Amino acid sequence: MSALVSVIIPIYNVESYLAQCLDSILEQSHKNIEVICIDDGSTDSSGAIAQQYASKDPRIHFFTQANTGAGAARNAGLKQAKGEYILCFDADDYMRQDTLALLLQQAISTNADLTIASSQSLDDSLGILAPQPEWLRLDLIQDYKTFSHCDLPSDIFGFCVGWAWDKLYRRSFIQEHSLAFHNLPVSNDLFFVFMSLVYARKIACVPQTLFTHRINVKNSIESSRDKHPLVFIQAIHTWQQALIQSGAYPTLEQSYATWVLNYCLWHLHTLSTQEAKKSAYNALHSYGLRQLGLLRAPRSYFPPALYQKLLYIRFIPYSLHRRNLAQNIGFKSLLKSLFRLHISRNYIVIRLFGKTLYQSAPKA
Repeated sequence: MSALVSVIIPIYNVESYLAQCLDSILEQSHKNIEVICIDDGSTDSSGAIAQQYASKDPRIHFFTQANTGAGAARNAGLKQAKGEYILCFDADDYMRQDTLALLLQQAISTNADLTIASSQSLDDSLGILAPQPEWLRLDLIQDYKTFSHCDLPSDIFGFCVGWAWDKLYRRSFIQEHSLAFHNLPVSNDLFFVFMSLVYARKIACVPQTLFTHRINVKNSIESSRDKHPLVFIQAIHTWQQALIQSGAYPTLEQSYATWVLNYCLWHLHTLSTQEAKKSAYNALHSYGLRQLGLLRAPRSYFPPALYQKLLYIRFIPYSLHRRNLAQNIGFKSLLKSLFRLHISRNYIVIRLFGKTLYQSAPKA
């Protein structure tokens, strides 16, 4: 349990939360830590706060860089890290006092490449704490002390969330597979996390709720997706190509396809502006679904309601997109409502699907 843990924290305009984050790390019951703070060009007092903490505790190492994104900041932290284990944490979150001790205990006892803990959310606007069992699906892994993607081929990308802050990594594992974060404004941890799930020989979990993750934070990376509504396609496509090159894609294609389609729908639903929604929807409709391999995936990969939404995006252009995708509206019902307005499309749909979904003689 004396292993050195490197906690890497990218910092950007988090002056309201940084002290609580750093306090929760420095007060850990496991004391053998180094905290690597990378200020990514903050324009508020975040850098000054981190420097002040560093002047009082030698375990904190403070670095600055021009604003190039959280992915680049984490990579800079990885180059500086000396710990046997690494946790890439978020500056607006905080952790329980025994978090690192429990993660280390599980990682060392199981010889795991990465160890994941349960978390809860804190709504920043409402101040409400809530359990989040969907962030770590213990029900899918309860039969395993450790596991790999071979044990969960259909669920490996769905049993946890593709972010890094709740996962403790063995540094030698990161180095062995040359894992790095993408230098993207959003979705920059997707590749790192999901490829680590593919490469890991042993994954372990801690059922206790150890982390508190803020949601609805005004200046968070998550909230900036409206400025970059198409980056997620680039991030997923790069990950898909790496999956193919690794040789694991045929085995994991169902887990990949269901996760990607769910993520695309979540992305569309949670974008704030209509301009961003339209841009993302049109990109998926015109090339994204095909580029990401979703049109090649067998229908059997998807639950019926999810498959209907795939068909919706594929065949319904945004100009006819008049209902919320988040609603569980049947594809057939949507088509019927469109046919009443666009009778000429009736025969196109029959030709595509090989059966009559709606019969209506065109008016003379």
